[in-house]
Amino acid sequence: MKLRSQPFILKSRTIWSRIRAPAKPMLYCAKRFAKSGKVGVAQFVLRNRESLCVLKAQGNALSLNTLRFASEIRSADELRLPVNEKLISNEVNLAMKLIEGMTAEFDPGKYHDTYTEDVKKLIEDKAKGQKRQAPTPKPARNNVIDLVAALQESLAQKKPRKRGAA
Repeated sequence: MKLRSQPFILKSRTIWSRIRAPAKPMLYCAKRFAKSGKVGVAQFVLRNRESLCVLKAQGNALSLNTLRFASEIRSADELRLPVNEKLISNEVNLAMKLIEGMTAEFDPGKYHDTYTEDVKKLIEDKAKGQKRQAPTPKPARNNVIDLVAALQESLAQKKPRKRGAA
């Protein structure tokens, strides 16, 4: 099957190597997918849930990309998005300057799963017999923020970037 880009269908990706699957069949599949430019589509059960996936070549390994079923994808037409909202060009330009000022190369190493880290720490602390106190609830915010003023303040705090830096 030739893979067309569809919005919002990709959920996760796993690379299969010789460690996860027998070497020869995996290598045959990877080579055939790479040569043909096609991918394999399959369904499998993981953690008591049926999943849809695409298998494709990634060097001498196979990449298993978990997809969403069509019923899991909401169409933008279902959302109540503003249709004829009048935008002020000055505010649009301000937002563009803010985006340009904050644009940088994506570094996946900067991000990590803090939830899992917190759960592991909680388990370790509990195993040591330490008690955990519930965090104090934060008071509800009821103030309305002027977005344009916040953007202007943010731009004022940003130093001008040199050209060519991303």
